[in-house]
Amino acid sequence: MWHTTLKDKFSWVLGNNDFIISFLEGFFDSEGTAYYETRKRAKYMIKFSSSDLNTIKIIRDMLVKLGIDSKTYWCINKRKNISYYRDVYITNQINTVKLAKLIHSSIPRKEENLKKLRELNPYLRICLSCKKDFVPTNPNQFCCSQKCMKANYRNKNRERLNDYINEWAKNKRRKLKLKK
Repeated sequence: MWHTTLKDKFSWVLGNNDFIISFLEGFFDSEGTAYYETRKRAKYMIKFSSSDLNTIKIIRDMLVKLGIDSKTYWCINKRKNISYYRDVYITNQINTVKLAKLIHSSIPRKEENLKKLRELNPYLRICLSCKKDFVPTNPNQFCCSQKCMKANYRNKNRERLNDYINEWAKNKRRKLKLKK
């Protein structure tokens, strides 16, 4: 297979980041997917597919060498007891943007999706209460502003109080029925 030839005869390719990026660009053109969608909330990923486990291992090693975290998934056919489909996913927002900035595609549809990913701010988050995009000022910030966070907190407390009052009223009605 080509992956043994790459490791044995062309190991210098794996030592140079420029060659790794060029290899990933070619592999992405043939077996890769870039995905970016913003309907309800942002969804983004870059995926490499192969049916050969050794190929997947080489792709993961190359991504690790570039400082990009990835996950590997495969499906197992229980009847035949073989695994037949493997993917390397990059779904972390920072790593997805980093890889999108490194590679390019000669296929216009894929290049358009990579361009959308390149324009994405890697630190962008979506507010939990108002669903607006914002860039956090600290890593623990999950709301776009203090005002929004307080409003969200008040609404949650109001819901809890209403639940408590409704439960109390139900219990009171039950007790009255039992007395009669």
